[in-house]
Amino acid sequence: MQRKKYEFFGLPKEYSAGDYKEATASIIGKYSKIGGLKSIYNWGDPSIPGISDLDLVLVFGNNIKNSLPLHRRSFYFLDSKTKYLAMHPFIFIDLESFSN
Repeated sequence: MQRKKYEFFGLPKEYSAGDYKEATASIIGKYSKIGGLKSIYNWGDPSIPGISDLDLVLVFGNNIKNSLPLHRRSFYFLDSKTKYLAMHPFIFIDLESFSN
């Protein structure tokens, strides 16, 4: 009986806690320049670097459509390392909805 050879792909990449701090600083630097941004919240922490992701909520004033045009929301314009550590787009919400 011949054994199958398995090929693994998409394995976690090795990153440190410092990489997460750099990625968070980069994201804050990029998005904090957008008018109407009230705050950025992060919950959780990278307890398993390389597997954990960054969970961010960006809170805007109540006129979010004018504050945040679609092309500025794009998660895909981040550098590849930051995109990997974030793993998914951020949550964009207006202040009133966030307060409720």
